Amino acid sequence: MMPRLVERPGLVFALVFAWKVALLILTAQPVPANDSFFYDGPVVNFLLHGTYANPSLGLVLPISGNEVFSAYPPLYQLTLLGWMGVFGTSALSAMWLHVLLFGIYELILLAIFRRLQTPGMCVNCAGLFLFAVTFHDRPDSLAHAFGMAAVYACVRSRRSLGGGAGELNEPLARTLPINLPQADPPLTPPRRGTNYRAPLPSTEGLGVWRSAVEAKPNSLWKWAWVALTVFTFGTSLQIGATYFLFTWLLMVGSSWVAKEQLPVMAMAASVLIPIGLVALVRFWHPHLWAGFLEHARMTPSFSGLRMPQIASILKVIRTAPGVFAVLLIVPWLIRQRRGQGLEGSVRFWLLTGAGTAAALAVTIASLSVVAANLVAIAAYLQPLAVGTCLAFVLAHTRRPSLPRSSLAVIFGLAFIVSIRAIGMTTWGVACAHDMSYPRTLERLRQELNATAPGSAVVISAAYLYETARHDELHWIHSDWPGKPEQTGGDRELDALVALKPAKLIVTQFDYYRRYEAVVEGLKARPELVAVKLENTATVRAPDSIKSLQKVVQHVSWAPVVVDFSWR
Repeated sequence: MMPRLVERPGLVFALVFAWKVALLILTAQPVPANDSFFYDGPVVNFLLHGTYANPSLGLVLPISGNEVFSAYPPLYQLTLLGWMGVFGTSALSAMWLHVLLFGIYELILLAIFRRLQTPGMCVNCAGLFLFAVTFHDRPDSLAHAFGMAAVYACVRSRRSLGGGAGELNEPLARTLPINLPQADPPLTPPRRGTNYRAPLPSTEGLGVWRSAVEAKPNSLWKWAWVALTVFTFGTSLQIGATYFLFTWLLMVGSSWVAKEQLPVMAMAASVLIPIGLVALVRFWHPHLWAGFLEHARMTPSFSGLRMPQIASILKVIRTAPGVFAVLLIVPWLIRQRRGQGLEGSVRFWLLTGAGTAAALAVTIASLSVVAANLVAIAAYLQPLAVGTCLAFVLAHTRRPSLPRSSLAVIFGLAFIVSIRAIGMTTWGVACAHDMSYPRTLERLRQELNATAPGSAVVISAAYLYETARHDELHWIHSDWPGKPEQTGGDRELDALVALKPAKLIVTQFDYYRRYEAVVEGLKARPELVAVKLENTATVRAPDSIKSLQKVVQHVSWAPVVVDFSWR
């Protein structure tokens, strides 16, 4: 029974999705992190107050905060507008949208594996790496759904990737366990300890498949991947660039390895359309372009060339170990099989190479030239790279299943990427029992109702969905209380002194990450302000423990409430 379940494609995918749904229903996790309301705020404000801007950013980004939100491409906000117009503007509503988008991403990924006829064991092993995706607070959820759909359209558009009407070619059919016409004589179970290879299918069945695979793919698919790549750019520029690289590598690789003609017009369109859209905004909507630039200058993606830091290296190891495992396996396997050719594993080779190269490019960039958090993009590419690599291994070694040593390595790497998921399911459940989402909202409403109208309040992103209903207050995003000083001063401390807010209400994550030292600094200045602090958590959150802050983080809804009485 167990081997049959392991061979069933999609089993682990379904379990991961069920886990996410159960965690959301029972504990309201993952808690929206600091970026969530940056992107969701303009939609929330539009539905509540009629202005497509994010007032919580107004002190730092005057155009996007007070006039029109233009700090980022708009497709995610359009999607969120339709969703929140039906299901409301709460944080829980946004969280359900991200879980749904993750489910769509999973289905597209499964469709790619199915199109490639990837063995079920390989698909399920790849599914274990989905546990690396635990934050859902950015447009990334939608961008990866578009991007993976672009990869699927690429696969459908190229015969060497499975784009013909059939599913497999003859050499691959000889090496993988698939649904073939019944062989003669009938297959019999192997004896324990024997190196078993299934008899070859009948020539007649293979002839039917050969003619099917040689069928010309529908030409609409080559334009579908162009459109979907543009949609990805329209949701996230960084993720759009990643999938652009992925799809171009697939096109060039299939032309080089399988001698297919390059779709020059489609590839040119995938470059020219995004450039044209940027030019349209730049020259015909200069105010929107100015709004984009004010954000880009404040938080540039490119940080300049730097040496990899220990914290960034550990983050890469925790997020994308499967990518580096693939990077080691494939060259070794090619050397072992030198001179024997790719046989029927061309499609697996191309998907593995392109996916790993795109993920590796993101990973190296996050260590050296861009923000370290962008390594999260590689987590979405990792399952596809791992699954196709394992199928590539089976095709070359002609084994019916993966050896136990390989499975042990896979499970070990999957455990590494699952550390935060395990923390959410254990420590996070304890934190939710201590201070649940409904109790947090109740406490938040009490604090806001007790605040004098016209007062400023500095609030974490997770609480701003509710705070946005209080238009009598001046609510400020806790990550954006003021512009950083060029002199290198304490941004948060200087911002609070200048703003003189009545309250600071932040999550455990935000308090221990950036506001603990600020509050202690203000306590040391009684001539300036009187400070009253209450931490509503009775179960200590991992954010409060220095050694765990970067391992398990942001699993508690319990707010830290700070009241200020300024002199």
